[in-house]
Amino acid sequence: MLELQSRPAVELPAPPALVARVGEPTPVQDEWRSWIGWSTSWQPQTQQDAVRGDWVIDPDTVKRAGRLVVLVAGFVAAAYAVTDVDLQYWDELANRRRARFLVEDDEDAAGPFTGRRWQLPPGWAVAVIDAKGGQAGSAA
Repeated sequence: MLELQSRPAVELPAPPALVARVGEPTPVQDEWRSWIGWSTSWQPQTQQDAVRGDWVIDPDTVKRAGRLVVLVAGFVAAAYAVTDVDLQYWDELANRRRARFLVEDDEDAAGPFTGRRWQLPPGWAVAVIDAKGGQAGSAA
């Protein structure tokens, strides 16, 4: 735990990215993933699938940012390059548009975030940060 606490914060200005706060591993019944959240014991593909959707966020903004940064308790667990939008759909229950992204490992995209901390404002699940490190296009 001390190692995590001593990690530096993401340096500002940070590259644009979708920053997503994820929770504990939770099984789901989706066709394209069996878990949401994050676990270090999962295979890389399971980790990617667990975090790439379904986010309440403008997909065009995320595609422009080009990165998905995964936070667990304020620490960066992983960062991926966003390659495309896999699906957009209207969530009737939430009355919101959701998006699912295709992501891949990319050391250059992940580099500025790897091994660091990032703090989203309380109550926010996702935010798109701009090149100055400000929050934009956020959703709870």
